[in-house]
Amino acid sequence: MGRTFYIAEIDGDTSFQDVTLDILQEPICMNIGVALMPFMEDGFHFIKDDGIKSAEGINEVETDFVEYLYEIRQNNKNKTKLEYQTFSGPNRLKIRERVFIAGKIFPVMSISYSGKDIDCSTSKIQIKSISTYELSLLFGDTFGEYKKFSLTYISIDNDDIRIYLPKHSAMNIDYADLLIDFLTNGNKTKIASTHGEFPNLKLYKLATGYTKLQSGCWLTKDREAKNDTWKTACMYIVEHKYQGVLGPFGQIADFYNLLKEKVAKSKHKSRWLKGAYALVNKLTIMDGGFMFVENDVEIILSELNIGICDYAIIKFHELFYGKHKNDPLDTMEKAYKWDLAFVKHEQGVVAVPIYAKTDDNTIAKFQAMANKDGQKHIHGLGGILGVTPEFDDPWNGDVKDSGFRTDLPMLMLWLDRHKPTSAPFKGKVDGKGFLLEKYKKIIRRYEAK
Repeated sequence: MGRTFYIAEIDGDTSFQDVTLDILQEPICMNIGVALMPFMEDGFHFIKDDGIKSAEGINEVETDFVEYLYEIRQNNKNKTKLEYQTFSGPNRLKIRERVFIAGKIFPVMSISYSGKDIDCSTSKIQIKSISTYELSLLFGDTFGEYKKFSLTYISIDNDDIRIYLPKHSAMNIDYADLLIDFLTNGNKTKIASTHGEFPNLKLYKLATGYTKLQSGCWLTKDREAKNDTWKTACMYIVEHKYQGVLGPFGQIADFYNLLKEKVAKSKHKSRWLKGAYALVNKLTIMDGGFMFVENDVEIILSELNIGICDYAIIKFHELFYGKHKNDPLDTMEKAYKWDLAFVKHEQGVVAVPIYAKTDDNTIAKFQAMANKDGQKHIHGLGGILGVTPEFDDPWNGDVKDSGFRTDLPMLMLWLDRHKPTSAPFKGKVDGKGFLLEKYKKIIRRYEAK
């Protein structure tokens, strides 16, 4: 005998009350996250719903939330109150993950607000404290949800709006400082907040005040179509060296692919983009949260991705608009030296503070991922991606060793030209310093072509 269920609410959203579910007519399915739950550690995220586009610059589930933050920013600029409209704001106290705003990806955010007009003046925006007990009441402790949030939050108009923020990350990012700068139209986040990708014209107008796309701006649909609007805007970002504009893996992968195509059509023989695109394109599965990767590992991958992309913008400005515009990398030796300098700086300067500020527990998980060790950690993502050799066998490489992190990708780019010098390659090179053939065979499967 069948039963019909009526949906009262989902995560506080009551808009589904007209939906009924006949359990005898619906297929019986198990969420893969539930199926794997017995094997999971705290901190895992379930995969996104199938209906959410993986390519969305701002995840569809976050658009209303990000739009609301831009409305606060606009009212702050215009010195007006944010008018309350019934059913117009984002769901209160919903936990949102991977929110790209103010040039950074916020691992987790949430919001609450009153049912009245709100003064968004700078003087009304403050940082306040909250207890762990109150956080646990607000967000629950089934999987330690409340532990992801900071003990400080942003208060607007004496708590008429509360914005709950992630803890300081392993890289010591001050999320409160960044978001306050964004909400008060500060200079630190100005470029990141008004350039790059927007999901629709409504949000673009909120961000910029313009109704037509200006230089360095595009809509998600432009990137998906790979049209001239997107291509021109990307090159504008490179020309003007705008950083913090690109964040999600999907955006950066498409950006790298565009530059890769432009390099291929030029006299430049650099190979860096071949390797970078291959890796980041695989990482797009993590946009919005990926069930096989723990939260803290996603954070470090996101920060590395953004930091390296910001540096890449400077380097490719050199090729297309700077010192190499009329002095191309038109020989293998020139291109190799440029790629080597790039990777040395990328791994020896850009990445070092990120690794240095990351706690030992997260590094251990990251190491297991690099080792493709699915036994120690279910996230053995290196095995899923299949784009890099494992760090442990036969190299015994350490993810914190910047020398190894330089040698390995350089071998993937320039196997017959690069001479590795880091400790893991000791005894694995010939008399001229090149990798021995039996080890080349391991790398050759992963060469960037």
